[in-house]
Amino acid sequence: MMPDVYKDVFTMCGKNYEDYIELRQLRIFTMCILTAMIV
Repeated sequence: MMPDVYKDVFTMCGKNYEDYIELRQLRIFTMCILTAMIV
């Protein structure tokens, strides 16, 4: 229902997650997967 919010989440995931090996970044990537499943 909120495309803008989803776009922000996916945009964060698109930021070369390979360079961000930190747990926080991995959590963000996981959020993207969960969000994709919900959508």
